[in-house]
Amino acid sequence: MPKLFKTISAPYSQQQLFDLVADVSTYPEFLPFCAKTEIHQNSDTHMIADMHIGYKGFTGSFQSHVTKEFPNSLRMEQTHGSLKYLHSSWSFIPQALQSTSVIEFTIDFEPSSWLVGKILSPVLNEMGNMMIQSFLNRAYIVYAK
Repeated sequence: MPKLFKTISAPYSQQQLFDLVADVSTYPEFLPFCAKTEIHQNSDTHMIADMHIGYKGFTGSFQSHVTKEFPNSLRMEQTHGSLKYLHSSWSFIPQALQSTSVIEFTIDFEPSSWLVGKILSPVLNEMGNMMIQSFLNRAYIVYAK
């Protein structure tokens, strides 16, 4: 049961980071392992979306229910998919300096098989770092003045 927790300070506001992570339809443009997304429902408080991924020999897709608590957090839970379970969350904590926030990212999942676990477990930290950096790079592009 791999689990990962990352925290990093970012030079963006809580709202900017929330909006960036909530914009699931753009993920294929900047997340290296995200091939496609499909949004089925989307409101101010929740979303149902499919994500198709591929990384180092693992391909899969999953549908998730995303709970949005603007501008503080997004929580995702797989409802159907390639893993036994998948939970992740993004929290955005404003700092004393205006337009600076701490990002807390957590992902917890159980592979559907021993082989999938063997592929994903060793690269989980690498994937987490890549994911955070991809969002920070995207924020720079979107919010650069």
